Amino acid sequence: GWFHGQSRANVVLFPAPKPGKHILEQTLAKGFQIRVWDYQQKEWCRVSIGTLDEMKAFTKAFDEVIA
Repeated sequence: GWFHGQSRANVVLFPAPKPGKHILEQTLAKGFQIRVWDYQQKEWCRVSIGTLDEMKAFTKAFDEVIA
């Protein structure tokens, strides 16, 4: 259900649903390092693609961060 930019690389870029600083701090505390970019006056999260197990763990952690 998330809007995301079309990618031809090993990353996904999507709008930050909360302030970027909060997302960065909380995902890092859960063991995941992501990037937040400012683009067209909006913050976007940039996540590198990993293995299926890594992405499942990230998705769970990210959902907890934005809840």
